[in-house]
Amino acid sequence: MLIKFLKNTWRIYKRVLKFRNVIIFWLFIFILNLYSNRLPGANFLDIEVGAGASALSSACTAYANDSTSLYYNPSSLSLIKNKELGFSASLFYGFLSHYFLGYIHPLKNNQGFGFRLILLDSGEIDITDFSKENIEKKSTENLGSFKLTDLCIIVSFGKKIYNFPLGLSFKFVSEKLYNISAKGFGFDFGTKYSIFESPKITAGFSIRNLGMIKPEDDEYIILPLNFNFGLALNYLKYLILFEVKYPLYSETIFKFGFEYEYPFSPNFKFYPRLGYNTLSRASYYSQNESFTIAGLSGFTFGIGINYKFSDIDSNIDYVIIPHSDLGNVHKISLNLKF
Repeated sequence: MLIKFLKNTWRIYKRVLKFRNVIIFWLFIFILNLYSNRLPGANFLDIEVGAGASALSSACTAYANDSTSLYYNPSSLSLIKNKELGFSASLFYGFLSHYFLGYIHPLKNNQGFGFRLILLDSGEIDITDFSKENIEKKSTENLGSFKLTDLCIIVSFGKKIYNFPLGLSFKFVSEKLYNISAKGFGFDFGTKYSIFESPKITAGFSIRNLGMIKPEDDEYIILPLNFNFGLALNYLKYLILFEVKYPLYSETIFKFGFEYEYPFSPNFKFYPRLGYNTLSRASYYSQNESFTIAGLSGFTFGIGINYKFSDIDSNIDYVIIPHSDLGNVHKISLNLKF
């Protein structure tokens, strides 16, 4: 009687498992179709964070091991053993500034919790009135000003399940330009797998920006969903990264990163970094429209300094990203482990 009950239970379980897999498959197809027909909004979510990661062309899905893990792969939260606090500032063309603040708190049993904030801010911009008679004549007198403010607040959790790191992030997204605003929600998912220990080779996978925002009195707008697969080779003092980024709204991007560790002393290390990605000409498209941005980033160059004092391990990183048409982007970041 017991054996018969167990067999029936096992049959029911297998049917439920198959039914669940079918649901997941069709849900995945629905998401792909939903994203293939629209251009995304909240594109500030696609601006990579951290000067160190950016110097490596942001090919950090398989490698991220500090506070920027919250952006690149939340599964790293299950591997980080120290509390970490990180800040990054980017100075873009003209008036735009991009900021990142992240905190990681490790928990027991290979678990970790993280919080991050991303802000894109334009500062105050004068409202300009162009003359109908002479389009080159403009005035800003007594017209006031406006600003662009994009904000994302993210809570992340990572845990090892059967020695397999997994991570999930929930994000609240807000955009505001003058008197136009939109709000919404999104998710990130990530995982890692250690292929070899010597030399250390790690594979990583992440899904970023699954979700949407909704302007007031308008249809929803999807977030810039992308899939990322990366490999990280860490051998002696060398780090080599490779990554493929597949955005559903643009062309596939290939990324490469190289770093060398030069120890001046046990407490002081220097890291020259070089990166390259194929985002030199990006085409954004949907079913109904498309446009191309030329002259974006190709090579990236950066340096990092690691210094240990007392019980704090500090990293200061800098990168310059040449943009041929729009000028250079400068990023600086600070990460503290304690």
